[in-house]
Amino acid sequence: MAYAQADDDITNILSTIDLARAGSGLKNGRDGAVADYLIKALGIRELVEARYEEDLSLEVQAVLEGFVAGLNYWLSLNLNNETIKDYYPVNKVDLVSSFAIQNLFFAGIDSAIKELMNAPKEVSAAELDKGGESLKVASLVAGSNAFALNSNKTTDGKTRLIINSHQPLDGPVAWYEAHISSDEGWNMMGGLFPGAPFVFVGFNQNIGWGMTVNGPDLTDAFKLTINPEDVLDILLNLKHTLILKILSCRLKSLDQ
Repeated sequence: MAYAQADDDITNILSTIDLARAGSGLKNGRDGAVADYLIKALGIRELVEARYEEDLSLEVQAVLEGFVAGLNYWLSLNLNNETIKDYYPVNKVDLVSSFAIQNLFFAGIDSAIKELMNAPKEVSAAELDKGGESLKVASLVAGSNAFALNSNKTTDGKTRLIINSHQPLDGPVAWYEAHISSDEGWNMMGGLFPGAPFVFVGFNQNIGWGMTVNGPDLTDAFKLTINPEDVLDILLNLKHTLILKILSCRLKSLDQ
């Protein structure tokens, strides 16, 4: 499946590898730095490296590593392209990190950081009482939907599954349609994100499954007071321990 995806959509697959390697800022400037910040702040790659062997079954590891082998085979046949040469070879940490961060974007977790970067503003006391977001704004959040109809609820006696996840038509979180079957019993059809080895929404001869987007409150933003005599000293009146991480994100130059 990796070879077929690469043949169809290598541009978006490589953009997911940029995500995994925290290199989006070098390609997309300030907007890409949001993704780089997320993957570094959340320690996505470190988490994958530390828990790959422990959390993933041997069967899942075999699928992931087979996908990596297929993708690297396609890349190896196209190394005459200088852009592709920069990505070769891809490894299993790249792969798992890429679709881990894709699913965070699917939930819109990057929106809070973009708001802080693009439109910093004072939050009124009334908004703070409501968790920092007014009810009026919250009511405008549009979700997506998935629902199933049992055969005894339809006029023709057929079971139906409707999945409408409101994804874009192109890009790293646009659905790529695939039908996967194997001699070991796999037989599934549905949608996955570019560079992902599993069907995220779809069906087989027995079951169907979907994913939906909504507007969960996943983040909280705090305005901190800095000690003017020590920029690393944050003045807090909290009972929690603050963990300070200094992150660096590379950006493409203005003349590129």
